[in-house]
Amino acid sequence: MTARIRIVSVVATLVCLGPVAARSQDTWAKVLGHWGYFVSGARSAPTSDGGCVVVGRVPSFGANKTDGLIVKLRADGKVQWQKMLGGRWWDVFEDVLQTGDGGYLAVGTHYPSPSTGDLWAVQFDSDGSVLWQRTFAFAKPGEWDAWSEPIVRELPGGGFLVASFGTVVRLDADGAAVWAKTYALDDAYIESIEDFRLTPDGGLVLLLEGARAGTIVKLDSAGVIEWARRYKSQELGYGRFGRLLALADGGYLLVGSNPDYAAVLTKVNGKGDVQWSYSYEGFTMASWDTGLFESVDGSVRIGGSTPSIISVDAAGQFLWGREYRARYSGQNDANGVTLEPGSAGGMFFSISRRKADFHLELESNIVVLQLAADGSISSCPDLVQDFAVTREDLKVMSVPVTPSYAEKSLVVTTPVTTVWKAGLLVIDLCETGEE
Repeated sequence: MTARIRIVSVVATLVCLGPVAARSQDTWAKVLGHWGYFVSGARSAPTSDGGCVVVGRVPSFGANKTDGLIVKLRADGKVQWQKMLGGRWWDVFEDVLQTGDGGYLAVGTHYPSPSTGDLWAVQFDSDGSVLWQRTFAFAKPGEWDAWSEPIVRELPGGGFLVASFGTVVRLDADGAAVWAKTYALDDAYIESIEDFRLTPDGGLVLLLEGARAGTIVKLDSAGVIEWARRYKSQELGYGRFGRLLALADGGYLLVGSNPDYAAVLTKVNGKGDVQWSYSYEGFTMASWDTGLFESVDGSVRIGGSTPSIISVDAAGQFLWGREYRARYSGQNDANGVTLEPGSAGGMFFSISRRKADFHLELESNIVVLQLAADGSISSCPDLVQDFAVTREDLKVMSVPVTPSYAEKSLVVTTPVTTVWKAGLLVIDLCETGEE
């Protein structure tokens, strides 16, 4: 079945940072790929056993154009299981999380026909077997944006929230749609949902992107709007805000980039008032392709597209930066970045890239690095370089806005798909040869 894995050339770099007291034997570097074939990663998430799960797409020949890819890695970097799932046309997984019962929920886009893309959710058990899958389409044709990279979060009381384009869908634990709402500004213009986070009061906060500005919309648990603020800056120019973090102090951190792809951080309080904003020259990232989280000490880790990670304190002061470079030459343009906290205080970092430079023979692959808490990797120290940034003040304006929302009716179906073993190879970057 591995002959189905072909077509597009993309590379994803995945970084797992281990516990604070990580030992040298806890660090490793692996390449996942296939001789002569191409795989691409999209999003990733840590797992409770110290490993990782990554989703993306597997381009293929035959009737299928692409299949959704899901790979479970153990804490030692070895593949525990790997599956590809698809129907007759294009399929892709674009986000994933480990569910409270130890399984996995992957979301993406499924094409039942060449011209129609539906929201797709698949529940896997801990061994990678499919428990259920659903597709969701608006009752009115043409309303769904198939290329908007859906994002999924699990609710504390059970069930899930999925956001894509301008719509939020509430699912129960079995994948049934509870409600769906589409959010718009100025009574007409629908902005895309770049990110969203759950809030301690049971609600959620959206980051909407459009018209070279970022908008935070606070919702209650039923998706009703409580307040909204828009953030603009002349210095931001054609840059944008692409990620959002809910902080322990009740405020929020917006992450974006300026026209030169330097990182921009804006801290706002719980009502959306700007407290500080800085750009970080020397730290390259695309605003829609980054990841971040707040560590237990109050500092924030942010993933960049080179690939690299910086840490800043609660006031935005730069603490450290690590860049992960390959032994081989290659392009460094990013195609998707996630950064999430892992087990034992670590973090998990993934970045998709269009050109492989970590392993010359595998033109397109997935690279996985298990790092110590300070970003080092003792088994491959030459892959890591320190760097510094120049922090500059940035003026960001905050203005109230009045968004609206509309209830949407969904058509829910169970798609016809086939599950295959993906057949990826694993190569140790710190040694030689295949595992």
